[in-house]
Amino acid sequence: MNMALMAEVAKLEDILGGYLFKGMKESRIRHREEERRSTTFTDAVRLHLADESGEDFKLEVWLYSSIGKAISQAKANMRSVEDLRDMLGDYLFEAMKASNRRKEEERTGMLACTSAVDVSFPSGKESSDDSKLEVMLNFETGDYVLGKAYPS
Repeated sequence: MNMALMAEVAKLEDILGGYLFKGMKESRIRHREEERRSTTFTDAVRLHLADESGEDFKLEVWLYSSIGKAISQAKANMRSVEDLRDMLGDYLFEAMKASNRRKEEERTGMLACTSAVDVSFPSGKESSDDSKLEVMLNFETGDYVLGKAYPS
């Protein structure tokens, strides 16, 4: 799967929403970039491209560990996928709901949880290192994000 790297920071807040944007800005990856005076672009948000037209994109967002833990906890305790809306923001939440992965889950009756949103802790859940959020996006939204946030 091909991946878009180095997103324009200024274009990300509208895409990520306030909560995830703040979590990304507080990540260790972002702090290291700022220490190197790299303020225009970030590698903390990557976009895995769809292999073919109509397939899902996957947005990868590196977050400050406590934000990742909060999302992981919300996923573990949710009664409905709708419980993720506040954390993902309306834009990403709707893109996730429109993804092929989520639509397939809904077809099979999987209403209270989803694999279209995943949080992992590469250095371990007890570590203060960054966490990784992955959100599946429908093709149209992924294509829009690619054009808006990733310079060609």
